[in-house]
Amino acid sequence: MHNQETQDRLAQIEELLDEYKALVEQCERGYEETPEDFVDDVYVRTKIHVLVEYLDLDKELAFVKVMQKLAALDDRFKATLMPDKYLHAPDKHWWNNRILKFAWDEYREIMMENHGIVIGEA
Repeated sequence: MHNQETQDRLAQIEELLDEYKALVEQCERGYEETPEDFVDDVYVRTKIHVLVEYLDLDKELAFVKVMQKLAALDDRFKATLMPDKYLHAPDKHWWNNRILKFAWDEYREIMMENHGIVIGEA
């Protein structure tokens, strides 16, 4: 049985996983916001990382299920990113400074104008 703090942390992670899932789904359909918005939106993955590291419950069943959900979302998110291409230098976390393969007009236009990077149409 988990103590209340652990249950609260797991609930927080579940909420953040829902947020992350929404981002992944938007990226799969074609991201519709600016690159700056994308950086802000991807921060949800860092929040999850921090909470997971804090819990350190790698053998707890609830934690294992959370990690399975996270791994599946990570795989889907990675599929939307340009492999080995970063907006700036690579970060210690694989999800930071990444560039989408496909997006809608605003993201694509800003990436071309400001960074000379061609993004596929969603």
